[in-house]
Amino acid sequence: MAKATKKKVLFLDSEGGIKRFLAKWGEIFINKYEAKESDIVTELARSPEKLLELHGVNIELAISDKGHKMSGVKVKEIEFEKIPIVKLIKQKKIGTVIYDSMTAPFEKFGTRTVNLAARSDVQGYLFTKMLEIMDRSGVIVLVSHHSSINPQKPFDIAKIKGGSGVWYHSKIIIYLERFKGNRLANYRKIHLVRFPNKASWSVKHFCEYTDDGIVDISDEEMQNILDAGKKKKESD
Repeated sequence: MAKATKKKVLFLDSEGGIKRFLAKWGEIFINKYEAKESDIVTELARSPEKLLELHGVNIELAISDKGHKMSGVKVKEIEFEKIPIVKLIKQKKIGTVIYDSMTAPFEKFGTRTVNLAARSDVQGYLFTKMLEIMDRSGVIVLVSHHSSINPQKPFDIAKIKGGSGVWYHSKIIIYLERFKGNRLANYRKIHLVRFPNKASWSVKHFCEYTDDGIVDISDEEMQNILDAGKKKKESD
């Protein structure tokens, strides 16, 4: 993204840790994609409070007496030019903002019982500010989410964690489906779930995760890989 836009990329980490991210990918970005170390800007945001604060919204979270539910109340918003992430975008000449992931900070909303209404409210504050920042600052925004499958219906389509608000605020949604079995652990089937002029699930593609990055796999190549695995299983 840095190479294509001629601007830097801001990576907002909420789970893995910035040092781990750079140890894994920093050298690859520099060697394979000709990025400079200064092209990658990182920021840590592991809680809803920190994430919202970066976007100019202060919230107060309250946990119920039994610890079952969490609620969130917006306290204040600051003016656009003073929002920390807006200032960072201007100072560092950011062209792309990547959130990895949006799911992790909001897992706090409930232990045994998830307070969906409160989570939706707080996510609403965040998505509203993200869209405003995207439009006014002219940045590209990429967001990753975890997905879940009902264990009682393992062949159903996976659902994005985070609720309907994620779908409502997302313009394009791509789903990376895992294959079963350790042999195919690095392969993914890519489904186009939402796109302005394409029907949901009408487009699929394949890729492989490698140490050098993500590699495209053709339908024919993927079929050969699956057939080879099937033959090996039968021979075993």
